[in-house]
Amino acid sequence: MNTPDTVRHLIDRVPALVWRVTSDGCGDYFNERWHAFTGLPSGPCDVRKWQAAIHPADVEDLRGLLASPGGGTTEVRIRNTAGGYCWFVVKCGPHVGEDDARAMHHVVALELDSERRPGEDGKDVSNGVPVPWENVPTMAWSTRADGYLDYANERWLECCDLTLEQARGWGWRAGVHPDDREGITATWLRLLETGEEGYHEARIGSEAIGWRWCVSKASPARDASGRIVRWYGALFDISDRKLAEDALRRSEAYLEDAQRLSHTGSFGLDPQTGTLYWSEESYRIFEYPRSVTPALALVIARTHPDDLGLVERSLGRANVQDEEIDVSFRLLMPDGRLKHVRILAHRALGEDGARTLVGAVVDATAARQSEERLHRTHAELAHVTRVATMGELAASIVHEVNQPLAAIVTNGGACLRWLDRPEPDLAEAALSVERMVADARHASDIVRQLRAFASKKTPASMPVDVNAVIRETLPLIGMGQFRKGIVLELQLAEKLPAVLADRVQLQQVLINLISNAAQSVGEQSRDAATVPIGIESALTADGAVSVTVRDSGPGFPPDIARRVFEPFFTTKPDGMGMGLSICRSIIEAHGGRIHACNNDGPGAQVGFVLPAHDPAQSEASAC
Repeated sequence: MNTPDTVRHLIDRVPALVWRVTSDGCGDYFNERWHAFTGLPSGPCDVRKWQAAIHPADVEDLRGLLASPGGGTTEVRIRNTAGGYCWFVVKCGPHVGEDDARAMHHVVALELDSERRPGEDGKDVSNGVPVPWENVPTMAWSTRADGYLDYANERWLECCDLTLEQARGWGWRAGVHPDDREGITATWLRLLETGEEGYHEARIGSEAIGWRWCVSKASPARDASGRIVRWYGALFDISDRKLAEDALRRSEAYLEDAQRLSHTGSFGLDPQTGTLYWSEESYRIFEYPRSVTPALALVIARTHPDDLGLVERSLGRANVQDEEIDVSFRLLMPDGRLKHVRILAHRALGEDGARTLVGAVVDATAARQSEERLHRTHAELAHVTRVATMGELAASIVHEVNQPLAAIVTNGGACLRWLDRPEPDLAEAALSVERMVADARHASDIVRQLRAFASKKTPASMPVDVNAVIRETLPLIGMGQFRKGIVLELQLAEKLPAVLADRVQLQQVLINLISNAAQSVGEQSRDAATVPIGIESALTADGAVSVTVRDSGPGFPPDIARRVFEPFFTTKPDGMGMGLSICRSIIEAHGGRIHACNNDGPGAQVGFVLPAHDPAQSEASAC
């Protein structure tokens, strides 16, 4: 029989903080555990006194719960006698007492931490105020000292889908999910053996009504000698929390898989304390064991010595100027391997108002290696094309080299004749020798340029004068193929800025464009006295350098101009379709762009644009 004294005793012993709040927020009743945990007076008090135990950041949440007619559940922090805060699940439910017309709320708080609460002295703090246990918004139970369940309130029985008769003794296990029965039984037996307070999470219910995650907490009641006389417990529904935890675990698992697949780790750095947090993938990228505590010093230790300054300056700018970080650098691993990584980060404002550096670290090693292999392939293909071009221009090259050699022979003969006179004409002989030296140098320059053009060197960009490259390229083509009536018309703008490029690769592009133009007007050159091919250089409106090769041939058929740079596309019967494709790769690798279109009049034009070299920007990048 549930007499008021029995109900008060049960409420005082249940392992939860229980209190009752009136419509104006005043505390009307507090159980023994409230007093023992908070150390606040147990009698009725105004709203400020009992809310002094609630963490300031959680007061508004609790007020909102009390203001709700139907009550509800939330999580708040409650201060203990030591001055620290512990997290509690708080459930609030409305009740109007039979002897009191005032609207009230019963509040039950179950601690989420596994710590043992402050000791209890058995003092009755109910002040004689009866509280109907069935109206307290929690699921309560009680057993004998040997663990035999002999009481459970209606809320508990409804949750377990059992009657009290079915639940008596150890029958309550029928209300526990089959997969969880062994675990909760083992915990209960351990508590009975040790006499300690404890809890266990399990699914409660039945197949008929469904299963809900709950936490069951038990606490022993002792007599004056310390002997356990009863056990009291409470059951709290934590299904919503479990669902949120499961969703969070899934999200973290998906994020970890995504980071592993994309080789992207995440991190957070507190600039004030230097505390660093990073993800599992960050451990894998920097190749540190999971047992190591992340630290900025570990990142610095893995950074390549030549890139240390770059990394330190980037971090310094982000800390002082609040700039975003986007820096690529190398890691030197203990076994000598190199890794290429990129860090992107920005300052984020936390809930506490503190600024944290949040970002991602990307392992770009595989991408960089693929890029280097692609560059090597392009360079090898370009070299093969240059050698093939030299074969096509062999006759012209022979002619260009033969000219200075023939001049040397002629001047040599003249020199001998000047010296063979009865009175040698030394002045004329010296002039002939000077001409021989000049012709020899001219031949040497042609051979040097041919060797450079045919060499298989790694492309090296440096500031070059585009007009000078154009002039140096013409002897490589040779005038032989232009004796058919083709005339080169140069319109080179003066004082053009230098471009950052590989000289040999630019020559390859120019040879290809000029050769294509010559082939395009080949038929016309048979019928006309002269057919011009224009080569122009200019400064664009945005300060870049442009080079255009124009011809007066038939032009491009419709829809062909946009396809001429595609690999293996050609309009020539014996063409491979790689020349212009390689030209595009070369120009784009230099940060430029290439285009092709028909002229307003006859013929077509193909040209490219390269950005002007900025020495100041290059120095800043090097820093």
